[in-house]
Amino acid sequence: MTSSDLATTVLWDVDGTLLDVRGAGRRAFAVALTRVWGDARALDGISFAGATDLGVLAQVLDTSQLDGARLRAFFDELVVALDAELRATPARPIAGALDVTRALTRAGVPQGLLTGNEERCAHLKLGSAGFERAWFCVGAFGHEHADRDELARLAAQRSPGRHVVVGDTPKDVQAARAIGAVAVAVCTGFAPRAALEAARPDHLLDDLGALVTLLC
Repeated sequence: MTSSDLATTVLWDVDGTLLDVRGAGRRAFAVALTRVWGDARALDGISFAGATDLGVLAQVLDTSQLDGARLRAFFDELVVALDAELRATPARPIAGALDVTRALTRAGVPQGLLTGNEERCAHLKLGSAGFERAWFCVGAFGHEHADRDELARLAAQRSPGRHVVVGDTPKDVQAARAIGAVAVAVCTGFAPRAALEAARPDHLLDDLGALVTLLC
């Protein structure tokens, strides 16, 4: 990329890419499931890596049809439970994540969120780890669609132009491909390097240190 690409929007995954919540999201999910549906045992064995909150919920309940009223109640409970978890154990920024997001903000590079988290939960996590909400001008979130590729399309509609998607799983690379974005995979989170290599991102980085040079 060159200086002519400064207007490109960088779309960030959250968990495993920008921060580590140390299991808080899964624990909060279990609490909210229990409060709304009475049982969280079906959560056992389900992977959150690269998934959306709606997608996980559909798997847990073994259905593609989610009742709207109970869905709203679930997400409200999820926010409350996550807030309690993060107050007890704040999220930690991935090494270099605060530096790169600050630097891109100073450089005038638009940044957004492309995350499987429900919107309020995403910002709770980010705030807990020291990220400013104002750094992210656009987003697509896990309560809006179960399919991460569809979330990528929503994010692209909300930020016309070129895009770079940064994430830590093959599903992030796939989402980048869905919108013709540059795919940057980072070995900072849930997926092993071999799995990221197999996804064939445009750039595969061991950490976030090289991103400022790459994106600016």
